[in-house]
Amino acid sequence: MDASLDTGEFDAALTDMKEKTPKALMWSLREGGRAVVKSSRASAPVDTGRLQSSIKNARNFKGGGTDLTLWVGPFGPDVALYSGKMQGQYGYMDENAAERASSAAQEAFSKAFAKYA
Repeated sequence: MDASLDTGEFDAALTDMKEKTPKALMWSLREGGRAVVKSSRASAPVDTGRLQSSIKNARNFKGGGTDLTLWVGPFGPDVALYSGKMQGQYGYMDENAAERASSAAQEAFSKAFAKYA
């Protein structure tokens, strides 16, 4: 008795998934970063508005493959001197933002994976 199993379709689907996962992951990290930016800007003290407008996602990811990190925070020479002091005083980059970012990123990953599918 001979038995055979054709795994060609499964192999193709697995290869396709490996190609789509990094794109979906990057897209979902950006969505999570946007959630953190939104909540942090809302919590930031406003004097001139520079600190609030400087809170952004980093342009580039750190890491590679499926181990990516996206930094979110104040960027720019105008805020480098006082952003740490304001964070200590007002705590505008709150810890709850990570939870909101996680849920936003998970939802975005599902949408992105479906989009690239």
